[in-house]
Amino acid sequence: MFAQKWKQPIAYFFTEGGMSAVDLVRNLKVTIRTLVGLHVVATVCDQHGTNGKAIKMLSEETERKHKGTENRLFCFTINGEELVPLYDRPHLLKGVRNNFLEGNVTFSWKKEKQIGCWKDFTDLYELDSGDADSRMLNKLTDSHVYKAKIKKRTIKLTAQVFSQRVSATMRGVAKHG
Repeated sequence: MFAQKWKQPIAYFFTEGGMSAVDLVRNLKVTIRTLVGLHVVATVCDQHGTNGKAIKMLSEETERKHKGTENRLFCFTINGEELVPLYDRPHLLKGVRNNFLEGNVTFSWKKEKQIGCWKDFTDLYELDSGDADSRMLNKLTDSHVYKAKIKKRTIKLTAQVFSQRVSATMRGVAKHG
């Protein structure tokens, strides 16, 4: 038998109408404190405002407890244990897409400032769609790139837009004009 590291959800809370940040913090503390023999290292949530507020409350409480030390790791402590708050990948991916849809996105690539915009994706799609026999991005459809047709809740389409193939094709087109 092999010993392996594993991850396990430890609690779910069903509520009617949501949970306040204060209640979320209290429930998280109670849940973690009642676990015996388990070492909790992270929390995972979506980007809802309540979750962000709860993380901020826990981080500020941790900083108050450890006066004079800066919380550089963006973590918080419960029962003296450091926990890292994480956002789930599907919501992060949607967040990146939504930032592109709202305007230009500034980022650093090879230590140089770059600017990207959603039009880069639509231009690439239109260039690739010109010849059905030689398409590189055959999975992309209008529902992937045209703002009016994007299904905001469909993560699969968002993941396909940000895929390695789309990225490589975009870099190749940019490199070769």
